[in-house]
Amino acid sequence: MSRFDSVKDTIGLDRAAYSGSAEVVVDARLINTGVSLIDEHIQAADFFDTASYATNTFKSREFRFEGDRLIEVRGALTIKGITRRVTLEVTSMHCMLHLIDKKTSAGPVCAPCF
Repeated sequence: MSRFDSVKDTIGLDRAAYSGSAEVVVDARLINTGVSLIDEHIQAADFFDTASYATNTFKSREFRFEGDRLIEVRGALTIKGITRRVTLEVTSMHCMLHLIDKKTSAGPVCAPCF
């Protein structure tokens, strides 16, 4: 399974107000497919062009709820300097108290809607 080894995110969720915000920054230079030749190809100009565009971003202030359940996040995805509106379907969401900072942490699992 492929992954990005550097993802920085700030996600805020206000369940009482049924709102939230998200900013996710992915360092595209740190893609890891497990095969270095594929990694190099994905970083090349015909794909992510990481020499010119090191990061990809997703920003949102549009969280959609169905009852108390978060079901969608709509926002702006920027890849190679091009920004498009996208909708992410939230397929699961787990919230729990973080053991170190004693704040509630959330772990959404999202999939793009096409």
